[in-house]
Amino acid sequence: MRERGAREGKPLVIVLDGLDEAERPFSAPFPTPLPENVFVIASARADEGQEQKYLEGWTDNCQLSHLERLYKQAIAQWLRNTDELAAFAEDTHFVAQLDEITQGFPLYLRYLTEELSHAAKQGQDVRELLAQTPKGFERYVEQQLRGLDELELPDERWQFFALLAVAKGVLEKEDVKALTGMRDRQLRQLHQSWQVTRWMRISEGKLYAFAHPLLATTFAAQLGDDAEDALHDLIDYCAKWEKYQSRYALRHYAEHLREVERWEELYAIARDEDFASTQQQQLPDEPDLPLKTVQTALLGAAEEDKTEIMAEFVLVHAHRLGQTNAQESPLDALRSGSLKRAWRLADQYEIERRILWYLLLAWELKDEGKLDETRETLDKLQKKELPHFQVNWDTRWQGDYAAYFLAYIFIQNKDICSIKDICTVIVQQILEKYHRITLYRIFSNYGDLDAIEEIAVSQAEAREFIKHTNARKTSEEIENRGGQHSNFLTKAEEYAKAENFTALREIVEEVEKIYGWTQLEALGLIAKKLAEDGQPREARSTFAAALKLAQEAEPEFLKALALAEVAEVQVKVEQKKEEEIATASIAHQIAQGIKSHRKKERVIITAKIAEVMKNADKGEEAKAIFDSALEIAQSIETQDGRVNSFTIVAKAQVRAKEYPEARKTAQRIEFPWSKAEVFGIIAKAEAEDGKDEAQATLSTASEIAEGHSLDWVNALFTIALAQAVIDEEAALATFKELLVSAKKLLRERDIYLSKIAAAQAQAGEISHALETTDEIEDESELVKALSWIALTQFKKGKKQELLKTLTAALQAKDKIEDEQKLIQALKAIVGMQVMAGKGEEAVRTAEKILTERNLYLPGIASWLVETGDRENFKRLLIPCVYYLDTAYQMCGLLAKLYPDQATDIVKVVKEFSVSST
Repeated sequence: MRERGAREGKPLVIVLDGLDEAERPFSAPFPTPLPENVFVIASARADEGQEQKYLEGWTDNCQLSHLERLYKQAIAQWLRNTDELAAFAEDTHFVAQLDEITQGFPLYLRYLTEELSHAAKQGQDVRELLAQTPKGFERYVEQQLRGLDELELPDERWQFFALLAVAKGVLEKEDVKALTGMRDRQLRQLHQSWQVTRWMRISEGKLYAFAHPLLATTFAAQLGDDAEDALHDLIDYCAKWEKYQSRYALRHYAEHLREVERWEELYAIARDEDFASTQQQQLPDEPDLPLKTVQTALLGAAEEDKTEIMAEFVLVHAHRLGQTNAQESPLDALRSGSLKRAWRLADQYEIERRILWYLLLAWELKDEGKLDETRETLDKLQKKELPHFQVNWDTRWQGDYAAYFLAYIFIQNKDICSIKDICTVIVQQILEKYHRITLYRIFSNYGDLDAIEEIAVSQAEAREFIKHTNARKTSEEIENRGGQHSNFLTKAEEYAKAENFTALREIVEEVEKIYGWTQLEALGLIAKKLAEDGQPREARSTFAAALKLAQEAEPEFLKALALAEVAEVQVKVEQKKEEEIATASIAHQIAQGIKSHRKKERVIITAKIAEVMKNADKGEEAKAIFDSALEIAQSIETQDGRVNSFTIVAKAQVRAKEYPEARKTAQRIEFPWSKAEVFGIIAKAEAEDGKDEAQATLSTASEIAEGHSLDWVNALFTIALAQAVIDEEAALATFKELLVSAKKLLRERDIYLSKIAAAQAQAGEISHALETTDEIEDESELVKALSWIALTQFKKGKKQELLKTLTAALQAKDKIEDEQKLIQALKAIVGMQVMAGKGEEAVRTAEKILTERNLYLPGIASWLVETGDRENFKRLLIPCVYYLDTAYQMCGLLAKLYPDQATDIVKVVKEFSVSST
């Protein structure tokens, strides 16, 4: 394909018809983007705008054309392509009859021409048969069913047709026999009847289904009561899954229960661990089945508007997914001999780690000499919609890992054309320049500068790196990072080589406590050293341990935080004091179980609980808990960590209106710019609360920040916001000074202008903010500024102005070419769409953002809560259940959306534990 398609002036056009009639859905087996002069045309039956399962992966990056009907010319051509009917193609009356009867509907035309062709072979009068054919596909099916009465077929034929008509998937022979009472001889009779098999897809005489979903729907409508009885019998059969061990029941029982609204049975089967275990045992290549069952139950709870059950299944799904991933990794499945299961397990992860698992699998397959499977794995990955890895501080390890995996796949295989080409495309799809430099360094370490030129996104970038390379070997990186910790590294490597990951995890956990490295950093360094030392299998095992670790969160912290959020709701709706205090106390008790080295998490939850207690009029208890948070913050070893933690506590004290205590906490902040910022926050809150101390607090903030300009931008903004409440003229003067400084900049000019506009908007100076946005040339920074303006307009109820701001943001977004900037712009636009009352559009926009979904999805959900948009909030439930942190956050948001049911949610969260799933 690559060679033929590359010939100038000789395009290669590949046509695939009838994707909907394939035995099972499959991904497009073509490289993306297609080679020059290669074109693919694929067709499948679907209503306009409909995304059937067999179209998944085919509609990305393509031009869609919906064909309403076939016209007479096409019908004539159809006849020409049918041997027995070719002579009728020139008969305009015959073609017109076909057109009128079928109305150009391809499915009807297919079955009718098939029948006419069969009649011609039997020597029957084709014209007479056509004249007796009714107009419309439904009436045709009705006619065909009447014709079955005249055939010598088993009496159970109606049960057979009705059963397949209501089934949601393939039925096995044993299912059909159990439900219809037929025996093998009777089934053989049906197999031998063309009038039966023409509608069916029968595989190896053991698997039964209608040839197309629309056929099943049409037959079910015509069979009426028989179809209803068949559905009832099928659901009852599925309920006996323990007895029959039916794979159909394990796949589709939950779907049937939801369809007929048998809610309690649906919830029971989703809770049933034995059912989930049987799904895993009977269908090992479908590891996501237990999760699909829970998702179906969650959707049912959403339809019923059962808040506590939504909360329950959000948590069940997140924990069950975590258990599945902990029990068996994709690499484990591959080493057990099932590449298909490995793929399916990898697909359960969020997109970032899904990419990494696929690359790790490809590396393993390549080293095992399984090059065809390596290509297939890379090809499956490359067909997915892949984002660029973000270069954020907390997540840049992901792109770093990807660079290492790609390097080891490419090394020693670059002469294998297909692997080289796919790797090159994937590099362009997922790696930013920051991570591509890591990839080039690995090649440089191996002395393979040619590889850099082959895989680089441009020759200019390759030459630039080679010219200025100052690459260090991985061993040097280990040495520099490890230094005096060589004993740790040596011991850790020994455990990694022995694949004793329990002991290895204990060591890296100690490292996190003592030296401040993250466990991901430590494991990554060990794995890289193993790969360089010629132990790639052990390196991959260590990388796999890191990827499993990356999903882990502190359940006690998440549970306590969710309960604190619910307690806050209870305070706001003024429920019984003992209930809200009890919820906060439970959260505090759970928080005591957070691991001692997770000090920042302990500070966050402790400060939150103290805030709730103060708002519940428990001042003494709140003070004691705030003091506890301050003690934890003070014990943090790193200066950054202490500053962040004291800032968290001070802001919580401000929200709790504990202003004197907040000022004391602010004085403990070691970075002056952070101290000035917090004093500005306190001053603003005091001024809004009418406190006399506001001016003095503001003066303190101003004194700390005196003489500083844009390098202390966040501090200056908080001061300006406080000034806007106390002295508007002073605020305007501050903004004017900041604007003068920003306009003198070159590289970061637009970044600071965007921040100034955002601050002006927060201060209520919308007209000034809009004037500032006129100066911003970078569209991504413009969108950020407009989102803050929209927020102020939303708070002030200025709907029409908000819609204009949203339009301006969308226009700016369309001009952004950089993918990372576009993602950030989309995140801002989603919030604006929700504020503008366009929740459905917001959810669609959110679907386009593939990375860091656990970070931004709860934010979108919170905006939907703010606007009371329950229906679109529910559409985010399934995307959020793939992360433990977002699952718990959704429980807190459910309480805000359904405040009268907050106590029910408390019970669900409090009583939920990993062992219960």
